Amino acid sequence: MGACYTGGVFTVDNFAASAAQMGLHPGAESVAEIVVKLSAALALSGVVGIERQRKGRSAGLRTHILVCLGATLLMMISEYISREAGGGVAALDRARIAAGIITGIGFLGAGTIMKSGQEKVGLTTAATVWFAAAQGIAIGAGFLLTPLIATVFVLLVVVGLSAFEQILPQRGSFLLTMQLPATESDLGRILSHIESSGPFEVQATSIKESEEENRLQVSLQIRSRSTRDFAVLAELLRSEYPHAQRISLERMQA
Repeated sequence: MGACYTGGVFTVDNFAASAAQMGLHPGAESVAEIVVKLSAALALSGVVGIERQRKGRSAGLRTHILVCLGATLLMMISEYISREAGGGVAALDRARIAAGIITGIGFLGAGTIMKSGQEKVGLTTAATVWFAAAQGIAIGAGFLLTPLIATVFVLLVVVGLSAFEQILPQRGSFLLTMQLPATESDLGRILSHIESSGPFEVQATSIKESEEENRLQVSLQIRSRSTRDFAVLAELLRSEYPHAQRISLERMQA
Protein backbone atom coordinates (compact mmCIF):
# COMPACT_ATOMS: atom_id res chain seq x y z
CA MET A 1 0.00 0.00 0.00
CA GLY A 2 1.44 3.35 -1.01
CA ALA A 3 2.22 5.95 1.63
CA CYS A 4 0.34 9.24 1.82
CA TYR A 5 3.45 11.20 2.86
CA THR A 6 6.55 12.03 0.88
CA GLY A 7 9.39 13.23 3.04
CA GLY A 8 6.90 14.04 5.79
CA VAL A 9 4.69 16.08 3.42
CA PHE A 10 1.12 15.04 2.59
CA THR A 11 0.31 15.09 -1.12
CA VAL A 12 -2.98 14.62 -2.95
CA ASP A 13 -1.33 12.39 -5.53
CA ASN A 14 -0.06 10.00 -2.87
CA PHE A 15 -3.48 9.93 -1.22
CA ALA A 16 -5.17 9.17 -4.55
CA ALA A 17 -2.66 6.39 -5.25
CA SER A 18 -3.23 4.86 -1.80
CA ALA A 19 -7.01 5.10 -2.20
CA ALA A 20 -6.80 3.38 -5.60
CA GLN A 21 -4.76 0.54 -4.08
CA MET A 22 -7.48 0.07 -1.44
CA GLY A 23 -10.15 -0.10 -4.14
CA LEU A 24 -11.64 3.31 -3.26
CA HIS A 25 -12.79 5.90 -5.78
CA PRO A 26 -12.93 9.30 -4.04
CA GLY A 27 -12.39 11.15 -7.33
CA ALA A 28 -15.55 9.70 -8.88
CA GLU A 29 -17.85 11.14 -6.22
CA SER A 30 -19.11 14.71 -6.05
CA VAL A 31 -20.67 16.12 -2.88
CA ALA A 32 -22.85 18.51 -4.88
CA GLU A 33 -24.15 15.72 -7.13
CA ILE A 34 -24.89 13.47 -4.14
CA VAL A 35 -26.78 16.13 -2.20
CA VAL A 36 -28.76 17.35 -5.21
CA LYS A 37 -29.85 13.86 -6.29
CA LEU A 38 -30.74 12.66 -2.80
CA SER A 39 -32.58 15.90 -2.04
CA ALA A 40 -34.60 15.52 -5.23
CA ALA A 41 -35.38 11.90 -4.33
CA LEU A 42 -36.51 12.90 -0.85
CA ALA A 43 -38.70 15.75 -2.11
CA LEU A 44 -40.35 13.91 -5.01
CA SER A 45 -41.02 10.65 -3.15
CA GLY A 46 -42.18 12.68 -0.14
CA VAL A 47 -44.95 14.26 -2.19
CA VAL A 48 -46.29 10.81 -3.10
CA GLY A 49 -45.72 9.50 0.43
CA ILE A 50 -47.68 12.35 2.03
CA GLU A 51 -50.60 11.71 -0.32
CA ARG A 52 -50.62 8.01 0.62
CA GLN A 53 -50.16 8.82 4.31
CA ARG A 54 -53.15 11.18 4.35
CA LYS A 55 -55.33 8.40 2.97
CA GLY A 56 -54.21 6.02 5.69
CA ARG A 57 -52.30 3.59 3.49
CA SER A 58 -49.89 1.14 5.12
CA ALA A 59 -46.98 2.23 2.90
CA GLY A 60 -46.83 5.92 3.77
CA LEU A 61 -44.40 8.81 3.91
CA ARG A 62 -41.27 7.17 5.31
CA THR A 63 -41.66 3.96 3.29
CA HIS A 64 -41.88 5.81 -0.04
CA ILE A 65 -38.91 8.05 0.77
CA LEU A 66 -36.74 5.17 1.96
CA VAL A 67 -37.39 3.12 -1.17
CA CYS A 68 -36.65 6.12 -3.41
CA LEU A 69 -33.45 7.03 -1.56
CA GLY A 70 -32.23 3.45 -1.83
CA ALA A 71 -33.02 3.26 -5.55
CA THR A 72 -31.28 6.60 -6.11
CA LEU A 73 -28.19 5.40 -4.29
CA LEU A 74 -28.07 2.23 -6.39
CA MET A 75 -28.38 4.13 -9.65
CA MET A 76 -25.67 6.58 -8.60
CA ILE A 77 -23.32 3.72 -7.70
CA SER A 78 -24.09 1.97 -11.00
CA GLU A 79 -23.20 5.20 -12.80
CA TYR A 80 -19.95 5.54 -10.85
CA ILE A 81 -19.03 1.94 -11.69
CA SER A 82 -19.71 2.57 -15.38
CA ARG A 83 -17.56 5.72 -15.34
CA GLU A 84 -14.65 4.03 -13.60
CA ALA A 85 -14.76 1.02 -15.96
CA GLY A 86 -15.17 3.16 -19.05
CA GLY A 87 -18.54 1.62 -19.87
CA GLY A 88 -17.01 -1.77 -20.71
CA VAL A 89 -17.93 -5.35 -19.87
CA ALA A 90 -16.52 -5.02 -16.34
CA ALA A 91 -19.13 -2.39 -15.49
CA LEU A 92 -21.92 -4.64 -16.75
CA ASP A 93 -20.74 -7.62 -14.69
CA ARG A 94 -20.47 -5.62 -11.47
CA ALA A 95 -23.93 -4.14 -12.06
CA ARG A 96 -25.35 -7.65 -12.44
CA ILE A 97 -23.96 -8.56 -9.03
CA ALA A 98 -25.66 -5.52 -7.52
CA ALA A 99 -28.95 -6.47 -9.20
CA GLY A 100 -28.71 -9.98 -7.79
CA ILE A 101 -28.21 -8.67 -4.26
CA ILE A 102 -31.27 -6.44 -4.49
CA THR A 103 -33.39 -9.28 -5.86
CA GLY A 104 -32.34 -11.55 -3.02
CA ILE A 105 -32.80 -8.95 -0.29
CA GLY A 106 -36.47 -8.69 -1.25
CA PHE A 107 -37.14 -12.02 0.46
CA LEU A 108 -35.55 -10.79 3.68
CA GLY A 109 -37.54 -7.55 3.54
CA ALA A 110 -40.77 -9.48 2.97
CA GLY A 111 -40.08 -11.43 6.14
CA THR A 112 -40.27 -8.26 8.22
CA ILE A 113 -43.81 -7.46 7.04
CA MET A 114 -46.62 -8.85 9.16
CA LYS A 115 -50.38 -8.48 9.02
CA SER A 116 -52.32 -7.42 12.09
CA GLY A 117 -56.02 -7.58 11.22
CA GLN A 118 -56.35 -5.46 8.10
CA GLU A 119 -53.21 -3.47 8.90
CA LYS A 120 -49.73 -4.31 7.63
CA VAL A 121 -46.82 -3.55 9.95
CA GLY A 122 -43.10 -3.66 9.24
CA LEU A 123 -43.08 -1.83 5.91
CA THR A 124 -40.62 0.82 7.10
CA THR A 125 -38.38 -1.91 8.49
CA ALA A 126 -38.49 -3.72 5.14
CA ALA A 127 -37.50 -0.48 3.42
CA THR A 128 -34.56 0.05 5.78
CA VAL A 129 -33.39 -3.54 5.19
CA TRP A 130 -33.53 -2.92 1.46
CA PHE A 131 -31.63 0.34 1.93
CA ALA A 132 -29.00 -1.48 3.99
CA ALA A 133 -28.40 -3.71 0.97
CA ALA A 134 -27.88 -0.60 -1.13
CA GLN A 135 -25.38 0.67 1.43
CA GLY A 136 -23.45 -2.58 1.25
CA ILE A 137 -23.28 -2.48 -2.54
CA ALA A 138 -22.02 1.11 -2.48
CA ILE A 139 -19.37 0.44 0.15
CA GLY A 140 -18.31 -2.83 -1.45
CA ALA A 141 -17.85 -1.06 -4.76
CA GLY A 142 -15.43 1.34 -3.05
CA PHE A 143 -17.68 4.40 -2.73
CA LEU A 144 -17.76 5.69 0.85
CA LEU A 145 -18.94 9.29 0.65
CA THR A 146 -22.19 8.58 -1.21
CA PRO A 147 -23.60 5.96 1.21
CA LEU A 148 -22.45 8.07 4.16
CA ILE A 149 -24.49 11.06 3.02
CA ALA A 150 -27.39 8.79 2.00
CA THR A 151 -27.39 7.27 5.50
CA VAL A 152 -27.73 10.73 7.04
CA PHE A 153 -30.78 11.32 4.83
CA VAL A 154 -32.31 8.00 5.87
CA LEU A 155 -31.76 8.72 9.57
CA LEU A 156 -33.45 12.09 9.12
CA VAL A 157 -36.40 10.31 7.51
CA VAL A 158 -36.76 7.48 10.04
CA VAL A 159 -36.21 9.58 13.17
CA GLY A 160 -37.23 13.09 12.15
CA LEU A 161 -40.35 12.28 10.14
CA SER A 162 -41.71 9.87 12.76
CA ALA A 163 -43.00 12.81 14.82
CA PHE A 164 -44.31 14.53 11.67
CA GLU A 165 -46.33 11.43 10.75
CA GLN A 166 -48.10 11.56 14.11
CA ILE A 167 -49.53 15.04 13.42
CA LEU A 168 -50.26 14.47 9.73
CA PRO A 169 -54.03 14.08 9.12
CA GLN A 170 -54.92 10.64 7.82
CA ARG A 171 -58.22 9.61 6.30
CA GLY A 172 -59.41 6.20 7.37
CA SER A 173 -62.25 3.71 7.27
CA PHE A 174 -62.82 1.38 10.21
CA LEU A 175 -65.23 -1.42 11.00
CA LEU A 176 -66.78 -0.85 14.43
CA THR A 177 -68.04 -4.06 16.04
CA MET A 178 -69.98 -4.04 19.32
CA GLN A 179 -71.46 -7.00 21.20
CA LEU A 180 -74.09 -5.56 23.51
CA PRO A 181 -76.94 -6.72 25.68
CA ALA A 182 -80.16 -6.64 23.68
CA THR A 183 -81.49 -3.90 25.95
CA GLU A 184 -78.61 -1.57 25.02
CA SER A 185 -78.56 -2.22 21.26
CA ASP A 186 -80.41 0.95 20.28
CA LEU A 187 -78.87 1.83 16.90
CA GLY A 188 -80.11 5.41 17.05
CA ARG A 189 -78.37 5.98 20.38
CA ILE A 190 -75.14 4.46 19.06
CA LEU A 191 -75.23 6.70 15.97
CA SER A 192 -75.82 9.71 18.21
CA HIS A 193 -72.68 8.91 20.22
CA ILE A 194 -70.67 8.51 17.00
CA GLU A 195 -71.85 11.86 15.63
CA SER A 196 -71.05 13.66 18.91
CA SER A 197 -67.47 12.36 19.09
CA GLY A 198 -66.19 13.62 15.71
CA PRO A 199 -66.78 14.26 11.99
CA PHE A 200 -67.62 10.65 11.18
CA GLU A 201 -69.51 9.30 8.19
CA VAL A 202 -71.38 6.03 8.78
CA GLN A 203 -71.37 4.18 5.46
CA ALA A 204 -73.05 0.87 6.39
CA THR A 205 -74.69 -0.77 9.39
CA SER A 206 -75.78 -4.27 10.34
CA ILE A 207 -77.31 -5.92 13.42
CA LYS A 208 -77.37 -9.65 14.02
CA GLU A 209 -77.92 -11.99 16.91
CA SER A 210 -74.82 -12.93 18.88
CA GLU A 211 -73.96 -16.52 19.75
CA GLU A 212 -74.67 -15.66 23.36
CA GLU A 213 -78.25 -15.34 24.53
CA ASN A 214 -79.80 -11.88 24.85
CA ARG A 215 -76.91 -10.20 23.06
CA LEU A 216 -76.70 -8.53 19.67
CA GLN A 217 -73.72 -7.75 17.45
CA VAL A 218 -73.81 -4.29 15.92
CA SER A 219 -71.39 -3.59 13.03
CA LEU A 220 -70.86 -0.18 11.46
CA GLN A 221 -68.51 0.90 8.68
CA ILE A 222 -67.26 4.37 9.64
CA ARG A 223 -65.10 6.88 7.77
CA SER A 224 -63.29 9.97 9.07
CA ARG A 225 -60.82 12.57 7.80
CA SER A 226 -58.38 11.70 10.60
CA THR A 227 -57.65 8.28 12.11
CA ARG A 228 -56.95 10.00 15.45
CA ASP A 229 -60.70 10.61 15.78
CA PHE A 230 -61.26 6.87 16.18
CA ALA A 231 -59.27 6.75 19.41
CA VAL A 232 -61.64 9.36 20.87
CA LEU A 233 -64.63 7.39 19.61
CA ALA A 234 -63.38 4.13 21.15
CA GLU A 235 -62.94 5.74 24.56
CA LEU A 236 -66.41 7.31 24.41
CA LEU A 237 -68.13 4.05 23.49
CA ARG A 238 -66.32 2.09 26.20
CA SER A 239 -67.46 4.63 28.81
CA GLU A 240 -71.05 4.70 27.51
CA TYR A 241 -71.37 0.92 27.20
CA PRO A 242 -69.59 -0.62 30.21
CA HIS A 243 -71.58 -3.86 29.82
CA ALA A 244 -70.42 -4.43 26.24
CA GLN A 245 -68.69 -7.76 25.81
CA ARG A 246 -66.71 -6.45 22.86
CA ILE A 247 -65.98 -3.09 21.27
CA SER A 248 -63.40 -3.20 18.46
CA LEU A 249 -62.23 -0.94 15.65
CA GLU A 250 -60.50 -2.60 12.70
CA ARG A 251 -59.03 -0.63 9.82
CA MET A 252 -60.52 -1.38 6.42
CA GLN A 253 -58.29 -1.22 3.34
CA ALA A 254 -59.73 0.75 0.44
